[in-house]
Amino acid sequence: MRFFYILILFSIFHSSALANAHFFQTSVQLLEKNLAHSQNLIVKIKDDRQLSFGHPYIFVNGELFLPNLPFRFRVMSLLDSHQQKSKLQNYLFFHFDKPVTVKQAFIVQSVLEKIPEVEFFYFQPIYSNAGGLQNQIGKRGPTPFAAPASTPDFIAKQFYLEPLPYGIEAQASWALPGGRGENVKIIDVEIGWQVEHEDFNTPFFSFLQNEVSSHGTAVWGVVAARDDGQGMTGIAHNAQMGVSSVLWEGSFKGYIPNLVAAIDRATQELEAGDVMIIEQQAPGPQNSNHAPVEYWPAVFDAIQLATAKGIHVVAAAANGHSDLDHKDYKGAFDIKVRDSGAILVGAVGSPLKGRYFERMSYSNYGKRVTSFAYGQDVATAGYGDLFDQGPTRIYTDGFAGTSSATPIVAGAVALASSLAKQRGKSLRPEELREILATTGPRQDGDRKQNVGRFPNLPEIIDTLNL
Repeated sequence: MRFFYILILFSIFHSSALANAHFFQTSVQLLEKNLAHSQNLIVKIKDDRQLSFGHPYIFVNGELFLPNLPFRFRVMSLLDSHQQKSKLQNYLFFHFDKPVTVKQAFIVQSVLEKIPEVEFFYFQPIYSNAGGLQNQIGKRGPTPFAAPASTPDFIAKQFYLEPLPYGIEAQASWALPGGRGENVKIIDVEIGWQVEHEDFNTPFFSFLQNEVSSHGTAVWGVVAARDDGQGMTGIAHNAQMGVSSVLWEGSFKGYIPNLVAAIDRATQELEAGDVMIIEQQAPGPQNSNHAPVEYWPAVFDAIQLATAKGIHVVAAAANGHSDLDHKDYKGAFDIKVRDSGAILVGAVGSPLKGRYFERMSYSNYGKRVTSFAYGQDVATAGYGDLFDQGPTRIYTDGFAGTSSATPIVAGAVALASSLAKQRGKSLRPEELREILATTGPRQDGDRKQNVGRFPNLPEIIDTLNL
């Protein structure tokens, strides 16, 4: 019996070591394809340890050297200095002064794996937004007529608001006290928004680095565009909206992407029952195809801290046309192995095309994907292929990808949480995720390529007795 327990303990330790090595190996494969940041290494220090900068670590003019490493680097916390102390405190950025080659990456590995305080490490993958305008080449350009005194009302194009079989039946929630999102805050985590868009209220929280993008603008439009008789009408149009940029200014010139800090920053601003949207994807181990960002350990831990606080995290399942149950992921998307608590969203075709509710070929799929929404023809703010009268009066009817699907699900989540709060209830993230996974229409087509179910607010409201 004693031998059996020893064998179990060895197996757990060995599996953990394999998993940790797996992330470094994957990141080096990405490095070879220029899909990882060759100057940014994420290093996890064991939770009960600290990295002490004594021997054999040597500081020279504020830069850190290690034996056998022929290049300089700076060590920084992944978190912003103003943020509260977090369990993420033991994640560090090792920022090299010049790009690291694959050969040098293995030198880094040989040194760091001998340092007892270091748990694991990997080169940071290159994150990207999980979609965009579906027909970039066919963009029609500015609206070819003089600007009207007011922007037309485009709600008729927002089929995702309508009753089944096309929409989430948002009006069923809007008719109830608290059913327009007024009891929740939402933060979108990605890169770039036009926060001065005519259809938006002033954000309650804004961390920006001077970037403007139609992508974040389009996400905001789906979720929280004002109900003012012009432009779009957001699903949770009375919710307070905030933005947390992935771009981050380190202690060196320029900006680098820091998704962990962006998520943790949003976590500090939100409370139980609020909603966080993550509109990023990152290359993973299966042919370097895009995977949900929670594949990577630091991001997974940041999301898990948010859901543990009671925040509903809704994240894109990514546009990697991959099976997340595939052995290449080594159980990263098996909730019996690990569970961030987030809702992962896949994409299906729109009612304007044939075979809608069938998985879009680019959308990732698997048991971990519990919800889907439309990945094409989504009308919202931004881009300008529908209406363009300048950067703050700009609209599209072609937002696409798991990027367009995710805010539709997030809007439904925000309405359900707001209704619950109105009635003195608190919905736990795992509770609401399970309801989304067991109510609403199933996908059409090949259900072996699972992307879950479509949110249906009347059914959600009935299930929750709201």
